[in-house]
Amino acid sequence: MMTSHRAKDTFDLIINAAIRLMVGVAVFVLFLHSIFSTSFIGVGTDANGAFIEKTLNIRDYPLRHLVSFVCFFLVLLLLKKLHGRMTARYPKYAALMNNPGRILKALLPVWFAAGCLWILTTQLVPASDPVKVYTIAMQWREQNFSSFAEGGYLFRYPFQSGIVLFYYLWTFVFGMDNYVGFQLINAAAVVLIYFFLTRLAGWIWREDKRIEPAVCIGLMLWIPFSFYITYLYGILIGMACSMGAFYMMVKYLETRKYRYMVIAAFAIGVATVLKTNCLIYAVAMVCFLIYDTIVTNKKDKIKSVVFIILILFGISGCKQATDRYVEHLSGYEMPEGEVMVSWIVMGLQDSDFAPGTYSGYIATIFERYHYDAAKITEASVADIRKILKRMAENPLDEALPFFASKTAFQWNDPSFVGMQISDNRSSAVTVPAWAQSMINGNGRILLSVVFNYIQTLIWIGILLYLFIRRKSRNIYELIGPVIFLGGYLFHLFWESSSSYTLPYFVVMIPYAVKGYLDLARGTDAFVQHCRERKEEGKMFAGQQVKSQLLPFFACAVLMVLVAAFSRTNLFKRTIGLDDGPDAREQFYGRNRAWSYMGDVAAVSQYHLISPYLDETHALVQNEGIIGTEEKTSGREQQILVRTDDGVSTFRFADTGEVLAVSGGADMPVSYMDDAMNMYYEDNPAMQVQWVIQPADGGGYYILSDESALTWQDGRVLVTTFERTDGQKWLLD
Repeated sequence: MMTSHRAKDTFDLIINAAIRLMVGVAVFVLFLHSIFSTSFIGVGTDANGAFIEKTLNIRDYPLRHLVSFVCFFLVLLLLKKLHGRMTARYPKYAALMNNPGRILKALLPVWFAAGCLWILTTQLVPASDPVKVYTIAMQWREQNFSSFAEGGYLFRYPFQSGIVLFYYLWTFVFGMDNYVGFQLINAAAVVLIYFFLTRLAGWIWREDKRIEPAVCIGLMLWIPFSFYITYLYGILIGMACSMGAFYMMVKYLETRKYRYMVIAAFAIGVATVLKTNCLIYAVAMVCFLIYDTIVTNKKDKIKSVVFIILILFGISGCKQATDRYVEHLSGYEMPEGEVMVSWIVMGLQDSDFAPGTYSGYIATIFERYHYDAAKITEASVADIRKILKRMAENPLDEALPFFASKTAFQWNDPSFVGMQISDNRSSAVTVPAWAQSMINGNGRILLSVVFNYIQTLIWIGILLYLFIRRKSRNIYELIGPVIFLGGYLFHLFWESSSSYTLPYFVVMIPYAVKGYLDLARGTDAFVQHCRERKEEGKMFAGQQVKSQLLPFFACAVLMVLVAAFSRTNLFKRTIGLDDGPDAREQFYGRNRAWSYMGDVAAVSQYHLISPYLDETHALVQNEGIIGTEEKTSGREQQILVRTDDGVSTFRFADTGEVLAVSGGADMPVSYMDDAMNMYYEDNPAMQVQWVIQPADGGGYYILSDESALTWQDGRVLVTTFERTDGQKWLLD
């Protein structure tokens, strides 16, 4: 029995140390990125010198981050002291603080109301990838399932069927085209995420009576996460289901009741259907249950094995049920889609936007081998071997700089592109100035600067937690770190995006909060001990004082080593990333290269386009026909002008189609160019790219080869370019 107990202690020690070491190394790297550089999406140039949207990095100042930490910690000590006095003087306040449930009931509805206010105030129309799944869900309501046809969106990405089906079913509640209703579901999902994370913190550190309200407040103050409530892509709903599954798992560990197993298995199954990345949460759950089968008694061991089987069945069952229902609904067999290993190739490739981002590789190889999964897998594996071989041969010149830049892109943007996902989106209402400022104005710049420092404080808080709680043997305390580690390692090789890594950052916020709470308490105890030793004339004597001072000496040594490393060229290519003064000007809003019309048009900007001869009318499309009508305040007349490599596309906000002209035709049309719906035909003769050229005396010419978009007698035509006033357009 004694041997068994010792073996368990040794096993726990090894598992604890391994997890904490890996998480500590990852967090420390991200901490270094945070204090030495900052990443954001701006405007750069490609290999040909053309303006493109691109991830940029600017040099940061570690001393400023250190000062922000000291100031924050002093404020924290002040708040702790104030809390102590209020608890002593006001019994009602003390009673409230001792009842975390009441605090949550007060805080979470306030946040939900604020989220609803933001949604109703902005009413941002879906864009980018979300508009595809949203539009397809609307097409399903019209019995249009051509997205499953060869070359269509769901033919390529059948794993998106789950989130499309989710929105499709909700249209029977909210009605057609009610994207605002779906955004309200996102707001509710965030509330659930905060609730489950807070309750998990209370379960993990049950001896800490202050942890739940502190964690809830910390989560609510991380505003970038809240911007995702308008992003209809399954990220928040999938995370809410996943965290609900974890909460049910800890309830099972408490009670060993079967009902929690069933709920957890179903929740994680639904999560993986909505967002495939939620498999990372499922793997983490299984890891903890495997541990439970090792250390628990025989009766509970069997239950945990059953739990694992239920999770696997839940994931497989939910997927099969979804696939069969979608097949019944659409009449199409569920396609195999693009091979997942191709995503790893893409995640290991560089691109103009950022390392590891979508480069089109998966689409290219999918078509090159005519949808043959075996051939695609073989070719993708071969490409992975080539890339890894090249990196292994040049680790300092290729591998480390690539993974460092990719890590910075995914984790070192202070907002995790929270504001950017709201930018350049049309709205059903006039967005108030204060909200517009937060999306792409001075408010956005201020938030980016503030959260640059808060992000560092969170990394420091996590490091403090890992150090202060280093002697804990509670494996279940590491639920958040295990989830984070899974996400960190997965997206080191998979397609990269800040929106993908954000959930794994959020699950670590409770640990940062715990780190600061323990530091504040430890500081109080240390100061009190020093006072006692001073009264005894033994200020620097005593084991406690020495043990408390030891970490400061260790930090000093570590800082010296980091300072020495910062002088190397490798540091500049991995940690101290800097794209120069122009990038800094963009980050601080002093050079908005993305928001002007001049020799190079805006990279991505919504406009009302009016004839120069009649600015009271706007360019519109109606059932594929291009014309003009009197301007209104609605979003249906807005056109997204996007410029890459000197050429522009004009995308109508109401349909998602682009302005196009067929060779030799004298009338333009609107054309769906992304294989997303039934009207799409791959037509090489269809010209969708235009050149915007400033005109003398004001306005712009919109050109296609030697022809120009022309307004003539109330009609919109394509005529020979002659620099007439009828060929001039205003972009508001």
